Amino acid sequence: MPNKKATKKSVAKKSENQDNITSLAHAGTKEAVAKLETYVAKEKDADKKAMAELALEECRIFYYEPTSDKEEGDYFLLKLIYNKDERLIQRYGKLAALECEVKFAEQEFRVKKARLEKNPKATKEENEIELWLAQDDLDKVQKDLEEIQDWIKDDEAFIETAQSLITTERYKKMPDDFMEHAHFDNEALDDLDDAVKF
Repeated sequence: MPNKKATKKSVAKKSENQDNITSLAHAGTKEAVAKLETYVAKEKDADKKAMAELALEECRIFYYEPTSDKEEGDYFLLKLIYNKDERLIQRYGKLAALECEVKFAEQEFRVKKARLEKNPKATKEENEIELWLAQDDLDKVQKDLEEIQDWIKDDEAFIETAQSLITTERYKKMPDDFMEHAHFDNEALDDLDDAVKF
């Protein structure tokens, strides 16, 4: 008999806890977000933590939902910043690859120059053509590197300016990954173009 009472109490407490988390999820307030963040950080039970994470995600959706034209403009701006930032991350990867390519091209030029200097059978014209081709390859990758560096500077300046234009206070502290899951109507344009034939 004591086990049944304990079970009923634990079931009632679990149900109350779920109701509380659901209420917080639907509240969509700054305070509810903070409570759920604390709960998620402290919870050890994997199932309870997963449930709280879903509640936190839902609460954030309600909390960050625009409530005016001004907020809607900032919300769109945040998605634009997120998209630019994602592209910037890809460009950083390309920058690293091009820096490596430049080093390889420099060494290839160095080897060809040394090899041709040691090749007495090659004519002056052959030497000049070989060196010119190696130099041309090096120039191309250096140009690509300079171009990606310029794009990165432009993207960084764009993002910095865009962030300075956000005036909605709660958007200034929005989690970095929130906009990853925010969907806008224009994202369906490709699907609609395929579906709607005129």
